[in-house]
Amino acid sequence: MKNVLEAQVRLEVALEIMKRNKSTNSLDIEQVEKAIELLKKETTPAATEVEIKNCIICKENTGQLTLEDNALICETCAQVMSDQGHSLTLE
Repeated sequence: MKNVLEAQVRLEVALEIMKRNKSTNSLDIEQVEKAIELLKKETTPAATEVEIKNCIICKENTGQLTLEDNALICETCAQVMSDQGHSLTLE
């Protein structure tokens, strides 16, 4: 996936250079634009296939923070856990 995104960025930069160069053939520009569109189609589904998981503690909010075992917790539960940890060490 990283290579596809890098290729897309490189083509977009090349396209901008080609557009600034008045001697560039319009068919060449069109081909690069088509290649960029194909790469965008390759990267878009992966972004939409991300599974949204709920917090393992409250089971209501969307988990945003990853724990060591790849489980997710929400920021609210993380803050509560942090506050409890701090209060236990202060006593």
